[in-house]
Amino acid sequence: MKKKHLEFAGEIINHLSVTIPSNIFALNELTKNSYDAFATDIQIYIDQSNSQLIIKDNGIGMSEVDVNKLLRIGNSTKKYGKKNTYNNLSRYVQGSKGLGFLSSFKFGDVVHWETNKEGKKIKFDLNKKDIISKRNASSYDIFLELSNTDDIGTTITIDLDKNQLNALIDYFSDEKNITKAVNAFYDVNINLSLHISNKKFVSKSISSFLNEGKDYQFCYVTYDSSNSNIKIYRNQQQLQPEKFRISSKDYRIEVELMIYYFKQGVSKRFTNISKLFYRDYDDALTPLLYINNNLFNNYKYFDSNINRSKRSAESMPQITGYVKVYCSSSELEFNSDRTNFVENELTRNIIKDLNDLNTRIQKLASLIKEEDRKNTGEISTGTAYIKDDEENITPKIKTAKINLNVEKEKNFFLPSKQIDLKQYITSVINSSGEKIDLEALKFLIDGKESITNIIPSITEPCEKQISVQFIDNITGLVNENFKLYFKNQETKIEGTNPNQLLTFFSSESYRISIHVVASLINQVNKIYSLKEPFYETIACTLRTILELSI
Repeated sequence: MKKKHLEFAGEIINHLSVTIPSNIFALNELTKNSYDAFATDIQIYIDQSNSQLIIKDNGIGMSEVDVNKLLRIGNSTKKYGKKNTYNNLSRYVQGSKGLGFLSSFKFGDVVHWETNKEGKKIKFDLNKKDIISKRNASSYDIFLELSNTDDIGTTITIDLDKNQLNALIDYFSDEKNITKAVNAFYDVNINLSLHISNKKFVSKSISSFLNEGKDYQFCYVTYDSSNSNIKIYRNQQQLQPEKFRISSKDYRIEVELMIYYFKQGVSKRFTNISKLFYRDYDDALTPLLYINNNLFNNYKYFDSNINRSKRSAESMPQITGYVKVYCSSSELEFNSDRTNFVENELTRNIIKDLNDLNTRIQKLASLIKEEDRKNTGEISTGTAYIKDDEENITPKIKTAKINLNVEKEKNFFLPSKQIDLKQYITSVINSSGEKIDLEALKFLIDGKESITNIIPSITEPCEKQISVQFIDNITGLVNENFKLYFKNQETKIEGTNPNQLLTFFSSESYRISIHVVASLINQVNKIYSLKEPFYETIACTLRTILELSI
């Protein structure tokens, strides 16, 4: 009996990367890897002069074992929807299909990877043309360049061909596409930015939609399936909550919506409503659907026009905001371009609940509209959200702070012990007044980011400039500085007189046992302290001290 092994031609790599449905889908796959690596900052660069696409993050990076997993097609160890925690951050796992590096081939044939984890840097290159030329792709050699480093995060650099570069430039010429790209995650703990043509586009604050189009706001609506309450706020007052129960406990639904009413002749284009909420194909206002905090490019499951076919009394289609579904079930699956669910009992229930919730919310808002019309003959609009201190939707922003331990010793004698920089921090407060875990802090030593919070033993005199930083979700960078000083110990020379005489560098105290020498040292110091020009006397005394000591 002969033993055989499965082989696959390199052409399969080309086939799989080509079937990735779109550039934006592929880009989302790459940023999801950064998200799963607990990056708090993801930067996307379209470098036209060098024809490159660069994705750079400050996540935890990859070890050699992690790189091996990355290169194992379709065999990811990640479990989609599982909630992981790291450095006081909790996130739902986004990747699961092992399509990480295949997505990069959607943009170009040559991809350069650089990743840093726990003091080790790994660099390697992949060339799609070389891979697909192999009759057996498993024979393609990938060479890992290993070195020590203080860097963090992962950088993926993709050499773009002319067509791909032009396609990306064309896609991002539309503001709707830019805003959706940089707001791919519903997460206040991440900053995602796009750099193109010397311009920078950043993710918007999640709560900022509450302040858009204030003159035309009709009502603000929230819902959480964990308590089944639909809450409606109008004219800064909360109305009576309504109950709505979903079909299953296998998932959770939350919504935050702003419903507008535009009087005849008013165009939403002049209302400062973000184009993030403009639907791709017709520019109609729409809330965004997020599955496990990742933007789901689907407008059918929560269609703002769902009641259009009914009489207008039940339709309030001018809606923005966020619809969020959270689910860890293995039954939650998506089609190839991630725009629809794979149909099964779980996904049918989710779709039905979203449709029913949408219909119910619009009907409740329409009843309020008709009541307005009936009582006053017109429909009033204006700031909708509540300002009650007890349930403030837009909390007061405070100054974020890093509080230093000012009483902590900052002078050290050589050789020093290892120093834990966290001991210099008493507390960290964000702009909401909440305490932040010290694990969220970043430490810079002399301007260079440290991969740990520990300063190793110092053996030479010096001073260290320490910077402590964290990114506040609302107000941005928070930074505090302090210095640590390292010097040789100054020890007293003591004779019969216990007062300090001369100083010199020693790790231990030093006592002179010759009485005459100690007295001379005492006297010469007194002469020197007079600040008179007795240099000859001092010189003779020092020579005498030397001779007596010898």
